[in-house]
Amino acid sequence: MIRKNDIEEKLQKLYFGRYNVHVDCKSRLAIPVEFRKTVIERSDASIVFLSRAKRNDAPYIAVYDAELFIQKSEKSPELLSGECPKLSWDNQGRIVLPDLLREHAQITDYAAAVFGAHAFNHFEIWAVKNCERYGHILKDHSA
Repeated sequence: MIRKNDIEEKLQKLYFGRYNVHVDCKSRLAIPVEFRKTVIERSDASIVFLSRAKRNDAPYIAVYDAELFIQKSEKSPELLSGECPKLSWDNQGRIVLPDLLREHAQITDYAAAVFGAHAFNHFEIWAVKNCERYGHILKDHSA
């Protein structure tokens, strides 16, 4: 039988929820507080790695904590090619989205959707317009 504390501990290491966040004119995006807590819980560091990604031709940015990034890079060394920047957030929980990634994800309207994805072991940043357009894809993959 799984103890309640074990369940709570496992849940603290998963990314849950969807948040619409503001991207300012300096390309800064605030990572939701709950996600920052999860990053630290999973990898004991306030560092994230960003990667270009697509699902059914829908572009977005995948965000990995340090532990998951190391696991993925061992299986896919191309992640270490330099296109996956390592970022720390500032005192207000913001990261600066690199222009190439922002353009890839089509984040032009200064707004983005951030939510836990797939096995809830990472989170994704989408342009709100694409998130709404491809919502059925997101539901299919996050259920």
